[in-house]
This record gives sequence, structure tokens and C-alpha cells, in this order.
Amino acid sequence: MLLGDGDQSTACNSHLRLALGNLFFLPCPFADQALLDLAHTSLRARRRQYYSCQQGMELASLQRQTEERVRHLREEEQHLHQNQKMEAIGQLAGGVAHDFNNLLTGIGGSLELIRQRIDQQRPEDVPRLVDMGLTAVQQAASTTHRLLAFSRRQSLDDRPVQLAALLQRQRLSDLVGPGVRLKLRIDKDLWPARADARQLQEALDNLLVNARDALPHGGEVSIQVSNLHLLHPFPEAHPLDGNDFVRISVSDNGCGMSQSTLERAFDPFFSTKGSSQGSGLGLSMVYGFSRQSHGHVSLRSRMGQGTEVELLLPRHHPEHSAASGAAASPVDGGQP
Repeated sequence: MLLGDGDQSTACNSHLRLALGNLFFLPCPFADQALLDLAHTSLRARRRQYYSCQQGMELASLQRQTEERVRHLREEEQHLHQNQKMEAIGQLAGGVAHDFNNLLTGIGGSLELIRQRIDQQRPEDVPRLVDMGLTAVQQAASTTHRLLAFSRRQSLDDRPVQLAALLQRQRLSDLVGPGVRLKLRIDKDLWPARADARQLQEALDNLLVNARDALPHGGEVSIQVSNLHLLHPFPEAHPLDGNDFVRISVSDNGCGMSQSTLERAFDPFFSTKGSSQGSGLGLSMVYGFSRQSHGHVSLRSRMGQGTEVELLLPRHHPEHSAASGAAASPVDGGQP
């Protein structure tokens, strides 16, 4: 844009630049150097505009590519979760079918033999065959119970439990066997835990059996029980009841677990043992029991360095029982 000289033109220069935007002003009459400088300035400005426009287009394209990639990743994540869920369901269904098929085979075989003995008029064998069938029924009930424990749908009778009375050394020593050393340490002034004593006993037995099986050539199993006060609550993914807990640690110096085994250790019917050595429901039962009891269970292990299972159970408070009893026993004659 050509402008006449003078103060008015100089004053107008700034005003027009702000009002009109991408313009360059050349005073008239103009010098050759001024025209050359203006041309260079215009070219640099145009290059910056083209570069900025190109960068903007590239950023927009990159944003579209990123959004598309994120969408694909989310779809792949959903497919992965679905596949993992279906794999877990398949493993659970296969384990249930396998276990119950074996149990039904035992029951059916016992009944068939009973019929044969009756036809052969050999009733003396019938009681033994009945016992075999009843044993299979009891095993089926135990499998059902452990599945309910994993799904956290079993009926629990939460009461104050004194761990010192529950953990009797002689019984524990008999459970781990003569080839395994047992170390038992229970802190003094231990709080009572709030749990179902029968289910807790079964959970502890499962942990001890697993520790024993990890020591085929002998070793040491350690049980430590202590009070624990949590200063910081667990994440919401692991909700706990209060901050005071009874901590039960069961550890061994056995073969340990690989990372892949550790990640699946709590899955029902997952087992690295032979089919004759366990159903793969022990740790899954402990997991479900701890969650239903408003506690927590964690597992730490490394190959060649043993395994430790830590079980946290809520501390029993007398006022908790009083409040529960009051809520469960409405006063006769009261208003609804």
C-alpha cells in the first residue's frame, strides 16, 4: 500500500496495520532500498504463513491419526478383555465339568456295583460301596463350597476369632508333614479377628498345603501373626473395612513361582500340580474368602526364592457386634 508522506501518513500507518492486518506500507515517494527491504519482508512473511499453514495441516492430520489410533487401541483392549474373560470362563467351565464328571463317574460306578452285588446276593459289599459313593458326594460338595467362596456368595458367620487358639502347633505340624520344619510366631496382645472361624481354618489349611507342596525335598514353612494398623487406606479396587487388621503371613523357602504363574495363581482351577494332587481351587477360595470378609490377600514369589501369602482380616471390635445385633433384632411393638 502506498502512502503519502507526512505526519498524517505516519500516524495512519499504525492504524491501518491494526485495522487491515497483513499489509505492508510503502511511503511515497519511496527509495529503492525501501522497496527492496519491503519485498524481502513480504517474502519472509509469506514463507512464514505457508510454513504455519503447512504445520497446522500436519498437526490436524497427526491429531486425526492419533484419534484413530486411540480408537483402534480401545477396540483392541476391549477384544483383549473379552478374550481374557472368555478364557477364564472356559477354564472355569472346563474345571467344573472335569471335576464333576470324575465325581459322577465315582458315584455312578458305586451305584452300579451296589446293584450287581444285590443281584448276586452279596450284600456284605454294599456298605463299602455306599461309603465310596458318599465320599464322592462329599467331594462334590467341597468343590461347590470352594466355588461359592471364590465368587463371594457363601454364607459366613463372622465372629471374634482368636488366632492363637486356632493355630495349634501340633495340628499344623501334622498338616505339613515330618519333612518340613514349621516356624510359628504369634505376637503378644494379638487382636481378635472378625471372620468365620471354619472358613478361616480351611483357608489357612489351603495355604499350608500349598507351602508344603512347594517343598518336595523338605524345607521350612513360617507362619507369622501380628497386629497391623494401616496409615493409608488401600486403593478403591481393594476396599477394606477400617484400618486395624490381623495380619497372617504364610511363607516357604521352596521353588517359588514364575511371573506368569503368579499372575494366574488366584484363578479357579488353575494349578501347576498334577490332577491327582489338587483341584486348583485352594488359592481362589482364599481370595474369595478374604474379599467377602472385607479383608485382603496378596501373593509374593520369585523363582528359587520361595513364596509368601499375606492375609489381612479386620480387627473385631465389640461395638461392631453390638451394632449388628441391634440392627438384626428390632424391638417388638415398634413402628415400622
